[in-house]
Amino acid sequence: FFSGHVYPKGAQTAHQLRRLLGDSLFWAGMHRFLVDNEFKPVTTRDFAIAFEKVAHRDLDWFFDQWCYGIGYPKVDVTRHWDPSSHTLAVTVRETQPIDSIHPFFRFPTTIRIVTADSVVRQDIMVTRPEQTFNIVLPGDPLTFRFDEGGWLLGTVHTDQTPAELAEMARHDLDFAARNWALHALEGSTDSSAVAARQFIVLNEHEPSLRALALSQLTDDSKLTHQVVMSALADQASDVRAGALRALAQIDSATARREALRMYRNDPSTYVHAVALTYYARLAGPAADSMLVDATAPGPLMVRQSAVAELGKRKGAAVADALAKLTDPTEPRTLRSQAIAALARVDNARAAQVATQRLGDYDPLFAVQAVRTLARTGGANGKATLRKALKSETRVTVKAAISQALAPKTPEQQGH
Repeated sequence: FFSGHVYPKGAQTAHQLRRLLGDSLFWAGMHRFLVDNEFKPVTTRDFAIAFEKVAHRDLDWFFDQWCYGIGYPKVDVTRHWDPSSHTLAVTVRETQPIDSIHPFFRFPTTIRIVTADSVVRQDIMVTRPEQTFNIVLPGDPLTFRFDEGGWLLGTVHTDQTPAELAEMARHDLDFAARNWALHALEGSTDSSAVAARQFIVLNEHEPSLRALALSQLTDDSKLTHQVVMSALADQASDVRAGALRALAQIDSATARREALRMYRNDPSTYVHAVALTYYARLAGPAADSMLVDATAPGPLMVRQSAVAELGKRKGAAVADALAKLTDPTEPRTLRSQAIAALARVDNARAAQVATQRLGDYDPLFAVQAVRTLARTGGANGKATLRKALKSETRVTVKAAISQALAPKTPEQQGH
Protein backbone atom coordinates (compact mmCIF):
# COMPACT_ATOMS: atom_id res chain seq x y z
CA PHE A 1 0.00 0.00 0.00
CA PHE A 2 2.85 2.38 0.81
CA SER A 3 5.00 1.23 -2.11
CA GLY A 4 5.10 4.64 -3.77
CA HIS A 5 2.49 3.69 -6.38
CA VAL A 6 -0.94 3.98 -4.73
CA TYR A 7 -0.99 7.64 -3.78
CA PRO A 8 0.78 8.92 -6.91
CA LYS A 9 -1.49 6.77 -9.11
CA GLY A 10 -4.58 8.23 -7.45
CA ALA A 11 -3.33 11.76 -8.01
CA GLN A 12 -2.38 10.98 -11.62
CA THR A 13 -5.82 9.47 -12.29
CA ALA A 14 -7.44 12.68 -11.05
CA HIS A 15 -4.99 14.55 -13.29
CA GLN A 16 -6.15 12.54 -16.32
CA LEU A 17 -9.77 13.27 -15.42
CA ARG A 18 -9.03 17.00 -15.21
CA ARG A 19 -7.49 16.85 -18.69
CA LEU A 20 -10.55 15.06 -20.03
CA LEU A 21 -13.23 17.31 -18.48
CA GLY A 22 -11.45 20.66 -18.21
CA ASP A 23 -10.93 22.74 -15.10
CA SER A 24 -14.52 23.96 -14.56
CA LEU A 25 -16.17 20.54 -14.71
CA PHE A 26 -13.34 18.91 -12.78
CA TRP A 27 -13.60 21.25 -9.80
CA ALA A 28 -17.38 21.13 -9.92
CA GLY A 29 -17.11 17.35 -9.78
CA MET A 30 -14.75 17.51 -6.81
CA HIS A 31 -17.25 19.75 -5.01
CA ARG A 32 -20.12 17.38 -5.83
CA PHE A 33 -18.09 14.42 -4.54
CA LEU A 34 -17.34 16.16 -1.22
CA VAL A 35 -20.91 17.39 -0.69
CA ASP A 36 -22.58 14.07 -1.58
CA ASN A 37 -20.24 11.98 0.56
CA GLU A 38 -19.66 14.25 3.55
CA PHE A 39 -18.78 12.19 6.66
CA LYS A 40 -19.19 8.91 4.74
CA PRO A 41 -16.77 6.17 3.72
CA VAL A 42 -16.30 6.19 -0.04
CA THR A 43 -15.12 4.01 -2.88
CA THR A 44 -13.84 4.79 -6.35
CA ARG A 45 -17.38 4.23 -7.65
CA ASP A 46 -18.67 7.10 -5.47
CA PHE A 47 -16.02 9.34 -6.97
CA ALA A 48 -17.05 8.32 -10.49
CA ILE A 49 -20.76 8.91 -9.79
CA ALA A 50 -20.12 12.45 -8.59
CA PHE A 51 -18.31 13.31 -11.80
CA GLU A 52 -20.92 11.65 -13.99
CA LYS A 53 -23.61 13.79 -12.33
CA VAL A 54 -21.73 16.98 -13.10
CA ALA A 55 -20.47 16.06 -16.57
CA HIS A 56 -23.75 14.40 -17.66
CA ARG A 57 -21.84 11.63 -19.39
CA ASP A 58 -20.84 8.02 -18.88
CA LEU A 59 -17.33 7.75 -17.43
CA ASP A 60 -17.22 3.99 -16.88
CA TRP A 61 -14.67 3.60 -19.67
CA PHE A 62 -12.38 6.15 -18.03
CA PHE A 63 -12.38 4.47 -14.60
CA ASP A 64 -12.19 0.99 -16.15
CA GLN A 65 -8.92 1.82 -17.90
CA TRP A 66 -7.26 4.02 -15.27
CA CYS A 67 -8.49 2.40 -12.04
CA TYR A 68 -9.48 -1.20 -12.71
CA GLY A 69 -7.25 -2.16 -15.63
CA ILE A 70 -3.54 -2.96 -15.60
CA GLY A 71 -0.70 -1.03 -17.15
CA TYR A 72 -0.50 2.29 -18.92
CA PRO A 73 -0.48 3.54 -22.52
CA LYS A 74 2.72 3.19 -24.52
CA VAL A 75 2.27 5.45 -27.48
CA ASP A 76 4.21 5.44 -30.74
CA VAL A 77 3.75 8.53 -32.93
CA THR A 78 4.79 8.81 -36.58
CA ARG A 79 4.32 11.68 -39.07
CA HIS A 80 3.97 12.15 -42.79
CA TRP A 81 4.05 15.61 -44.38
CA ASP A 82 2.33 16.18 -47.71
CA PRO A 83 3.50 19.58 -49.03
CA SER A 84 1.02 19.57 -51.91
CA SER A 85 -2.00 19.56 -49.58
CA HIS A 86 -0.23 21.23 -46.65
CA THR A 87 -1.37 18.30 -44.49
CA LEU A 88 0.54 16.62 -41.70
CA ALA A 89 -0.71 13.08 -41.08
CA VAL A 90 -0.04 12.03 -37.48
CA THR A 91 -0.46 8.32 -36.72
CA VAL A 92 -0.90 7.33 -33.09
CA ARG A 93 -0.47 3.68 -32.18
CA GLU A 94 -0.60 2.07 -28.72
CA THR A 95 2.03 -0.65 -28.36
CA GLN A 96 1.32 -2.01 -24.87
CA PRO A 97 -0.36 -5.44 -24.56
CA ILE A 98 -4.12 -5.14 -25.05
CA ASP A 99 -6.25 -8.03 -23.77
CA SER A 100 -8.98 -8.82 -21.24
CA ILE A 101 -7.07 -7.28 -18.32
CA HIS A 102 -4.70 -4.89 -20.10
CA PRO A 103 -6.93 -2.21 -21.58
CA PHE A 104 -6.65 -0.03 -24.61
CA PHE A 105 -6.48 3.54 -23.31
CA ARG A 106 -8.67 6.28 -24.70
CA PHE A 107 -7.29 9.73 -23.99
CA PRO A 108 -7.42 13.34 -25.15
CA THR A 109 -4.24 15.18 -26.02
CA THR A 110 -3.00 18.28 -27.80
CA ILE A 111 -0.63 18.34 -30.76
CA ARG A 112 1.31 21.59 -31.18
CA ILE A 113 3.04 22.45 -34.43
CA VAL A 114 5.05 25.56 -35.19
CA THR A 115 5.37 26.85 -38.77
CA ALA A 116 7.27 29.89 -40.05
CA ASP A 117 4.48 32.28 -39.06
CA SER A 118 2.00 30.30 -36.93
CA VAL A 119 1.52 28.07 -33.89
CA VAL A 120 -1.12 25.42 -34.60
CA ARG A 121 -2.71 23.46 -31.77
CA GLN A 122 -4.92 20.50 -32.56
CA ASP A 123 -6.90 18.78 -29.80
CA ILE A 124 -7.46 15.11 -30.58
CA MET A 125 -9.16 12.17 -28.87
CA VAL A 126 -7.45 8.81 -29.29
CA THR A 127 -10.23 6.21 -29.53
CA ARG A 128 -8.60 3.31 -31.41
CA PRO A 129 -5.37 1.31 -31.01
CA GLU A 130 -4.11 2.84 -34.25
CA GLN A 131 -5.46 6.10 -35.55
CA THR A 132 -4.37 8.80 -38.02
CA PHE A 133 -5.15 12.48 -37.62
CA ASN A 134 -4.78 14.86 -40.57
CA ILE A 135 -3.79 18.40 -39.64
CA VAL A 136 -3.85 21.15 -42.27
CA LEU A 137 -1.06 23.68 -41.76
CA PRO A 138 -0.41 27.16 -43.23
CA GLY A 139 3.20 26.23 -44.00
CA ASP A 140 5.90 23.61 -43.53
CA PRO A 141 6.09 22.24 -39.96
CA LEU A 142 9.19 23.40 -38.11
CA THR A 143 8.64 21.87 -34.67
CA PHE A 144 6.29 19.17 -33.41
CA ARG A 145 5.02 18.44 -29.91
CA PHE A 146 2.72 15.54 -29.02
CA ASP A 147 0.88 15.84 -25.67
CA GLU A 148 1.54 19.52 -25.04
CA GLY A 149 1.70 20.13 -21.31
CA GLY A 150 2.79 16.57 -20.56
CA TRP A 151 -0.60 15.46 -19.26
CA LEU A 152 -0.58 11.81 -20.33
CA LEU A 153 0.23 9.14 -17.75
CA GLY A 154 2.16 6.96 -20.15
CA THR A 155 5.20 6.83 -22.38
CA VAL A 156 5.46 8.53 -25.75
CA HIS A 157 7.90 7.69 -28.52
CA THR A 158 7.96 9.73 -31.71
CA ASP A 159 9.87 9.67 -34.99
CA GLN A 160 11.49 13.03 -34.21
CA THR A 161 15.17 13.23 -35.09
CA PRO A 162 17.89 13.97 -32.52
CA ALA A 163 18.14 17.46 -34.01
CA GLU A 164 14.40 18.07 -33.50
CA LEU A 165 14.54 16.72 -29.94
CA ALA A 166 17.63 18.78 -29.18
CA GLU A 167 15.92 21.96 -30.33
CA MET A 168 12.92 21.19 -28.12
CA ALA A 169 15.12 20.36 -25.15
CA ARG A 170 17.00 23.63 -25.51
CA HIS A 171 14.28 26.15 -26.27
CA ASP A 172 10.71 24.94 -25.75
CA LEU A 173 8.78 27.23 -23.39
CA ASP A 174 7.01 24.25 -21.78
CA PHE A 175 9.02 22.56 -19.02
CA ALA A 176 7.27 19.24 -19.70
CA ALA A 177 8.38 19.40 -23.33
CA ARG A 178 12.00 20.18 -22.48
CA ASN A 179 12.02 17.40 -19.90
CA TRP A 180 10.45 14.86 -22.28
CA ALA A 181 12.81 15.76 -25.12
CA LEU A 182 15.88 15.50 -22.93
CA HIS A 183 14.77 12.08 -21.70
CA ALA A 184 14.10 11.06 -25.30
CA LEU A 185 17.72 11.94 -26.14
CA GLU A 186 19.03 9.45 -23.55
CA GLY A 187 21.77 7.36 -25.10
CA SER A 188 22.04 9.46 -28.26
CA THR A 189 25.59 10.31 -29.31
CA ASP A 190 24.43 12.63 -32.08
CA SER A 191 26.34 15.92 -32.09
CA SER A 192 23.09 17.88 -31.72
CA ALA A 193 22.22 15.90 -28.60
CA VAL A 194 25.65 16.51 -27.06
CA ALA A 195 25.46 20.22 -27.83
CA ALA A 196 21.96 20.43 -26.33
CA ARG A 197 23.14 18.84 -23.09
CA GLN A 198 26.05 21.24 -22.85
CA PHE A 199 23.74 24.19 -23.52
CA ILE A 200 21.22 23.03 -20.90
CA VAL A 201 23.84 22.62 -18.17
CA LEU A 202 24.96 26.21 -18.71
CA ASN A 203 21.64 27.93 -19.49
CA GLU A 204 18.59 25.99 -18.27
CA HIS A 205 16.88 27.66 -15.28
CA GLU A 206 15.34 24.43 -13.91
CA PRO A 207 17.95 22.62 -11.76
CA SER A 208 16.40 19.20 -12.38
CA LEU A 209 17.02 19.55 -16.12
CA ARG A 210 20.57 20.75 -15.60
CA ALA A 211 21.19 17.68 -13.45
CA LEU A 212 19.55 15.41 -16.04
CA ALA A 213 21.69 16.85 -18.82
CA LEU A 214 24.82 16.27 -16.73
CA SER A 215 23.86 12.63 -16.21
CA GLN A 216 23.85 12.21 -20.01
CA LEU A 217 27.20 13.94 -20.61
CA THR A 218 29.61 11.03 -20.97
CA ASP A 219 31.84 12.15 -23.85
CA ASP A 220 35.35 13.25 -22.97
CA SER A 221 35.58 16.26 -25.27
CA LYS A 222 37.32 19.40 -24.09
CA LEU A 223 34.07 21.39 -24.17
CA THR A 224 32.19 18.80 -22.13
CA HIS A 225 35.01 18.81 -19.57
CA GLN A 226 34.76 22.60 -19.31
CA VAL A 227 30.97 22.47 -18.95
CA VAL A 228 31.16 19.85 -16.20
CA MET A 229 33.84 21.76 -14.34
CA SER A 230 31.69 24.88 -14.52
CA ALA A 231 28.72 22.98 -13.07
CA LEU A 232 30.76 22.09 -9.97
CA ALA A 233 30.02 25.67 -8.87
CA ASP A 234 26.30 25.58 -9.75
CA GLN A 235 23.98 27.22 -7.23
CA ALA A 236 21.91 24.00 -6.92
CA SER A 237 23.33 21.21 -4.78
CA ASP A 238 21.80 18.48 -6.97
CA VAL A 239 23.57 19.93 -9.98
CA ARG A 240 26.93 20.17 -8.20
CA ALA A 241 26.58 16.54 -7.15
CA GLY A 242 25.61 15.57 -10.70
CA ALA A 243 28.64 17.40 -12.04
CA LEU A 244 30.90 15.39 -9.77
CA ARG A 245 29.32 12.14 -10.97
CA ALA A 246 29.82 13.19 -14.58
CA LEU A 247 33.41 14.23 -13.91
CA ALA A 248 34.17 10.84 -12.37
CA GLN A 249 33.24 9.22 -15.68
CA ILE A 250 35.38 11.41 -17.90
CA ASP A 251 38.36 12.44 -15.71
CA SER A 252 38.87 10.31 -12.61
CA ALA A 253 42.04 12.07 -11.47
CA THR A 254 40.40 15.49 -11.44
CA ALA A 255 37.23 14.03 -9.95
CA ARG A 256 39.20 12.59 -7.04
CA ARG A 257 40.72 15.98 -6.27
CA GLU A 258 37.41 17.82 -6.64
CA ALA A 259 35.56 15.25 -4.53
CA LEU A 260 37.95 15.82 -1.65
CA ARG A 261 37.59 19.58 -1.99
CA MET A 262 33.79 19.41 -2.09
CA TYR A 263 33.65 17.04 0.87
CA ARG A 264 35.62 19.53 2.93
CA ASN A 265 34.14 22.80 1.69
CA ASP A 266 30.74 22.46 0.02
CA PRO A 267 27.87 23.98 2.06
CA SER A 268 25.46 21.13 1.22
CA THR A 269 25.19 17.97 3.31
CA TYR A 270 23.93 16.11 0.25
CA VAL A 271 27.01 17.12 -1.73
CA HIS A 272 29.21 16.06 1.21
CA ALA A 273 27.65 12.59 1.05
CA VAL A 274 28.09 12.28 -2.72
CA ALA A 275 31.63 13.66 -2.60
CA LEU A 276 32.60 11.21 0.13
CA THR A 277 31.26 8.32 -1.94
CA TYR A 278 33.17 9.29 -5.07
CA TYR A 279 36.36 10.12 -3.24
CA ALA A 280 36.24 6.69 -1.56
CA ARG A 281 35.69 4.92 -4.87
CA LEU A 282 38.45 6.82 -6.63
CA ALA A 283 40.99 6.84 -3.81
CA GLY A 284 40.65 3.17 -2.83
CA PRO A 285 42.24 2.06 0.48
CA ALA A 286 43.65 5.57 0.99
CA ALA A 287 40.13 6.66 1.88
CA ASP A 288 39.56 4.07 4.62
CA SER A 289 40.46 6.32 7.53
CA MET A 290 38.32 9.15 6.15
CA LEU A 291 35.35 6.79 5.87
CA VAL A 292 35.81 5.61 9.44
CA ASP A 293 36.00 9.21 10.63
CA ALA A 294 32.84 10.03 8.70
CA THR A 295 30.85 7.49 10.74
CA ALA A 296 31.23 9.72 13.82
CA PRO A 297 28.12 11.62 15.00
CA GLY A 298 27.08 14.11 12.37
CA PRO A 299 24.68 14.39 9.42
CA LEU A 300 22.94 11.04 8.92
CA MET A 301 23.25 11.17 5.13
CA VAL A 302 27.03 11.45 5.31
CA ARG A 303 27.27 8.65 7.86
CA GLN A 304 25.13 6.40 5.67
CA SER A 305 27.35 7.09 2.68
CA ALA A 306 30.38 6.15 4.74
CA VAL A 307 28.75 2.89 5.86
CA ALA A 308 27.80 2.00 2.28
CA GLU A 309 31.42 2.33 1.18
CA LEU A 310 32.87 0.62 4.28
CA GLY A 311 30.69 -2.38 3.49
CA LYS A 312 32.84 -2.93 0.37
CA ARG A 313 36.14 -3.04 2.32
CA LYS A 314 37.96 -5.29 4.74
CA GLY A 315 40.02 -4.85 7.89
CA ALA A 316 39.71 -4.67 11.65
CA ALA A 317 39.26 -0.89 11.74
CA VAL A 318 36.40 -1.14 9.25
CA ALA A 319 34.71 -3.92 11.23
CA ASP A 320 35.17 -1.99 14.49
CA ALA A 321 33.55 1.12 13.04
CA LEU A 322 30.56 -0.82 11.69
CA ALA A 323 30.10 -2.77 14.91
CA LYS A 324 30.09 0.48 16.89
CA LEU A 325 27.26 1.82 14.76
CA THR A 326 24.94 -1.00 15.87
CA ASP A 327 24.81 0.55 19.34
CA PRO A 328 21.24 1.19 20.61
CA THR A 329 21.96 4.93 20.84
CA GLU A 330 22.25 5.16 17.05
CA PRO A 331 19.29 5.72 14.64
CA ARG A 332 17.63 2.51 13.52
CA THR A 333 18.30 3.16 9.82
CA LEU A 334 22.01 3.53 10.49
CA ARG A 335 22.13 0.49 12.80
CA SER A 336 20.38 -1.67 10.22
CA GLN A 337 22.68 -0.52 7.44
CA ALA A 338 25.75 -1.06 9.63
CA ILE A 339 24.97 -4.65 10.63
CA ALA A 340 24.20 -5.56 7.01
CA ALA A 341 27.52 -4.01 5.93
CA LEU A 342 29.35 -5.79 8.74
CA ALA A 343 28.03 -9.14 7.47
CA ARG A 344 29.67 -8.40 4.12
CA VAL A 345 32.97 -7.38 5.74
CA ASP A 346 33.46 -9.98 8.49
CA ASN A 347 31.11 -12.91 9.07
CA ALA A 348 32.51 -13.83 12.48
CA ARG A 349 32.26 -10.27 13.79
CA ALA A 350 28.76 -9.92 12.38
CA ALA A 351 27.67 -13.11 14.13
CA GLN A 352 29.17 -11.86 17.40
CA VAL A 353 27.37 -8.50 17.17
CA ALA A 354 24.09 -10.13 16.10
CA THR A 355 24.24 -12.46 19.11
CA GLN A 356 24.63 -9.46 21.41
CA ARG A 357 21.68 -7.69 19.80
CA LEU A 358 19.12 -10.52 19.86
CA GLY A 359 17.51 -8.97 22.93
CA ASP A 360 17.67 -5.43 21.56
CA TYR A 361 15.00 -3.02 22.79
CA ASP A 362 13.96 -2.35 19.18
CA PRO A 363 12.12 -5.45 17.94
CA LEU A 364 12.64 -4.51 14.27
CA PHE A 365 16.39 -4.32 14.76
CA ALA A 366 16.27 -7.55 16.80
CA VAL A 367 14.63 -9.21 13.79
CA GLN A 368 17.53 -8.06 11.63
CA ALA A 369 19.97 -9.40 14.22
CA VAL A 370 18.20 -12.77 14.04
CA ARG A 371 18.48 -12.91 10.27
CA THR A 372 22.12 -11.80 10.36
CA LEU A 373 23.02 -14.48 12.89
CA ALA A 374 21.23 -17.16 10.87
CA ARG A 375 23.18 -16.10 7.80
CA THR A 376 26.64 -15.69 9.35
CA GLY A 377 26.70 -17.80 12.53
CA GLY A 378 26.69 -21.33 11.16
CA ALA A 379 25.74 -24.19 13.48
CA ASN A 380 26.63 -22.21 16.61
CA GLY A 381 24.37 -19.40 15.46
CA LYS A 382 21.47 -21.78 14.98
CA ALA A 383 22.03 -23.18 18.46
CA THR A 384 21.98 -19.67 19.89
CA LEU A 385 18.73 -18.94 18.09
CA ARG A 386 17.09 -22.14 19.41
CA LYS A 387 18.01 -21.09 22.93
CA ALA A 388 16.72 -17.56 22.38
CA LEU A 389 13.42 -18.88 21.04
CA LYS A 390 12.58 -20.41 24.43
CA SER A 391 12.63 -17.06 26.24
CA GLU A 392 11.66 -14.61 23.50
CA THR A 393 8.20 -13.08 24.04
CA ARG A 394 7.93 -10.54 21.20
CA VAL A 395 5.76 -11.88 18.41
CA THR A 396 7.76 -10.45 15.48
CA VAL A 397 11.09 -11.60 16.89
CA LYS A 398 9.77 -15.11 17.67
CA ALA A 399 8.42 -15.39 14.15
CA ALA A 400 11.79 -14.32 12.71
CA ILE A 401 13.64 -16.91 14.80
CA SER A 402 11.21 -19.67 13.82
CA GLN A 403 11.57 -18.75 10.18
CA ALA A 404 15.37 -18.70 10.45
CA LEU A 405 15.37 -22.17 12.02
CA ALA A 406 12.89 -23.73 9.60
CA PRO A 407 14.38 -26.13 7.03
CA LYS A 408 14.95 -24.55 3.66
CA THR A 409 12.90 -25.69 0.70
CA PRO A 410 14.75 -26.94 -2.41
CA GLU A 411 13.88 -23.66 -4.12
CA GLN A 412 15.39 -21.62 -1.26
CA GLN A 413 18.50 -23.77 -1.24
CA GLY A 414 18.91 -23.25 -4.98
CA HIS A 415 18.47 -19.49 -4.58
